[in-house]
Amino acid sequence: MNHLRKTKYIGTVDHVSKHHAFIVLEQSGKKDIFVTSRNLGEAMHHDRVEITLLPTRGRSKREEGRITKILKRGYKTIVGTIEIQGDRMYCHPDHRRLYPILIPTSLKEGHQENDKVIVKIIRRSNVHNMFIGEIVRNLGKIGGYQAETASILEQFQLNEKFADTIEKTVAQIPAQLSKEEIATRRDFTQVPTFTIDPVDAKDFDDALSLRTLPNGDHEIGVHIADVTHYVKEDTPLDKEAYKRATSVYLVGKVVPMLPERLANDLCSLKPNVQRPAFAAVFTITPQAQVKDLWIGETVIYSNRRFTYEEAHHVITTGEGAYHKELHILNSIAKQLRKRRLDAGAINFETTDIQVVLNEANEPIDIKPKQTIITHQLIEEFMLLANKMVAERIVSKQKGNTKKTHFIYRTHESPKEEKLANFTSFVTQLNYSFSTNKDQLAASFNHILQKSKGTLHEEMIQTLAIRTMGQAHYTTEEKGHFGLGFPHYTHFTSPIRRYPDIIAHRLIKQELTSIPATKRYDEAVAKHCSLRERVAVEAERASNDLHQVIFLKKHEGKQFKGIISGVTSWGIYVEIITNKCEGMIRLTDLADHYILTQGGFALEGKNTQQIYRIGDLVQIEVKHCDIKRKTIDFVFAE
Repeated sequence: MNHLRKTKYIGTVDHVSKHHAFIVLEQSGKKDIFVTSRNLGEAMHHDRVEITLLPTRGRSKREEGRITKILKRGYKTIVGTIEIQGDRMYCHPDHRRLYPILIPTSLKEGHQENDKVIVKIIRRSNVHNMFIGEIVRNLGKIGGYQAETASILEQFQLNEKFADTIEKTVAQIPAQLSKEEIATRRDFTQVPTFTIDPVDAKDFDDALSLRTLPNGDHEIGVHIADVTHYVKEDTPLDKEAYKRATSVYLVGKVVPMLPERLANDLCSLKPNVQRPAFAAVFTITPQAQVKDLWIGETVIYSNRRFTYEEAHHVITTGEGAYHKELHILNSIAKQLRKRRLDAGAINFETTDIQVVLNEANEPIDIKPKQTIITHQLIEEFMLLANKMVAERIVSKQKGNTKKTHFIYRTHESPKEEKLANFTSFVTQLNYSFSTNKDQLAASFNHILQKSKGTLHEEMIQTLAIRTMGQAHYTTEEKGHFGLGFPHYTHFTSPIRRYPDIIAHRLIKQELTSIPATKRYDEAVAKHCSLRERVAVEAERASNDLHQVIFLKKHEGKQFKGIISGVTSWGIYVEIITNKCEGMIRLTDLADHYILTQGGFALEGKNTQQIYRIGDLVQIEVKHCDIKRKTIDFVFAE
């Protein structure tokens, strides 16, 4: 008789198919444990569970287990779309790792096919081997902006609203700075200061000030919203900001980290009002050499709110408000950029998309966002501040055995396996690439430059980024490979990123020698990294959804595209004009295709037709399924 082994572990369910799952263990260095569906019990994807190992069977050395207890549900509710098959009603979850949920006959009333719903799990049925659920909210028909946005908020457990107690606390914060507070800050209200942001921005994290010194050097202030002036440690407001850890930017909607009065008013560096800031003030020569850095609390008065396009016009024409200051800032930014790239930073030029909505919140256009010189101007000064603030902290803490943990932004060098795959791909496109450790950044820059202006440009950019490790937060000084910085932090966006709030607090403690009141350890850094990944996934889901809805109106139309990926089941193609990605299913092709060239191409068994990543193709939009968020293409005839 087989007996359960007594060893128990704690982990999270990764439900990879209907028939089995893996338990990702919390114990460091332990491999994932395989679990069949019958041994999952009532557990679902993303649940935190206790698992007991089963005896190994036959020749298999794979450890298998049985879930003995559910410690915490990963999803309290599940969002999906109603499907009716005969006399049965199901909820088809939006999350691909969750499987159809049966809705009992007694709970079907008032709900119809293609309704978007939120479901609460009741139990698991032994008869149907599936979960049974109860509809707790009907969001409306699929494809509607309100229903789909609400479903994304539910799927990723994002909350637009703040507790009434927090809102009341924020409402009582005085709108004006007291004279006593102003007196403690370095006064920049008489120094030319302005912000440069997207046209639709509502919260202004950063402002630049500039004055030219008698010796010809420039004093440039990177003033950042002083959120910590308003958000005090361990208050309900602070705990809620930490829980969220980041603002989330969905199409047509922002789920903020801070309540609106703080994010869009009191903390925002709006024009023509005094605002508290926390600044990195540089003394810089006209040749962009940093001679001095002062970090501290300031009070500013922004003279002008520029959009990127407005500031770009002033710089390129030499006409308009603050044209002298903008010219100087642009000149220094260009030199900083060149020096950074020469020192080993990788010159990624990724293209984001902009979804244009009409008054009914329907996507009427999707277009790539254009990068202009003012984007690079702001980027260089934000990078400079992040880098030099981190360097200052490292310098101050050097040799201090009682140092407080600081929060760094780190980006590790690529793993060998990913580098090998990338090298194999670009070699087939006739590009050379060296994986020599000392020349790695230069190799990436070389190939990015060589491919510029070619059909392969964006594909190589994308694959190069995928080759990189994932940037994350940590208390360790690991440096930032992509930027080529030995020390780097996030200092410049505290309205929308909690790690920046942490950085401000710790910097103030270091500068003033005030004993730390709270320890920010690696668990805090990991939480911020996790919340950032959730935000990225939610934003991607929102963009993908609107791409499906947009192309639904273009079924039957043809577009030029580039093959962005190949698999054993299909060919992924990205449309050039709008960056929408869909798939040509191999079942729609006459020939039998197999993966070749290291997995970067498909070759027809009979025709020898080859489809390779990076190839230019003409496609037709065959079908867009809003329910499943899929876009099907076929090759145009």
